[in-house]
Amino acid sequence: MSTVVLMYHAIVGDAHHLDKVAPDDQSYAVSSTRLAEHLALFAGHDVLVTFDDGDAGWYMEALPVLEQFAAKALFFVTPTLIGTPSYCDWEALGALSAAGHEIGAHGLTHQFLPDLDESSCRVELMESKRIIEARLATKVRFMSFPGGRYGEREVRLARAVGYEACYTSVPGRMQGDEFCRPRIAVRADSSVEWLNGVVSGDRVLWSKMKLSYLIKRIVKSVLGNRGYHELYRFFRG
Repeated sequence: MSTVVLMYHAIVGDAHHLDKVAPDDQSYAVSSTRLAEHLALFAGHDVLVTFDDGDAGWYMEALPVLEQFAAKALFFVTPTLIGTPSYCDWEALGALSAAGHEIGAHGLTHQFLPDLDESSCRVELMESKRIIEARLATKVRFMSFPGGRYGEREVRLARAVGYEACYTSVPGRMQGDEFCRPRIAVRADSSVEWLNGVVSGDRVLWSKMKLSYLIKRIVKSVLGNRGYHELYRFFRG
């Protein structure tokens, strides 16, 4: 049976306002109220909820909602961001882990791994895993690629340093045992109707998502990772 894996970033609400969210994550910020609507929608569907980057709202806003629905999630963190403004500290991540949620790695410094030489890429993958395991006393089994950027080399190195699987930004459904696992990004402007189509397998919607991903991939290949990211920031405003 296949699983829809959803990728969230920042969660905002009364305790964690949008202006406290890192600029690059604001277009992905979802309110805690909307997150509750989403979790209610997932009943009866095979859905895995994941979070990227380390937003402070994970602990202040997302955790109470997840507990309300008895839902477990997978959180991917970047060690050098932990404890900086807008992000969780180690205590908050420890509380997430103690509540039964899984903590994964998201690179050491959130650099796009394909832009690094092999030695630096290995350090990003290996040290992020090591630091999280040491600070939280928990095994890090999974990682997600910063910015969704990866290739054959990054997959090879992730295997070599001991990850059991990697989560991507490629649209698709997880089959259960693949090493690179697809995910669907949830944005601030993602409607409940759209999400219902995602988890229900609306064929037209899924075709549009895959086409959009293909177009973005072509643009990235022309502009490069940094060029594409600057273009994204320009249109984001």
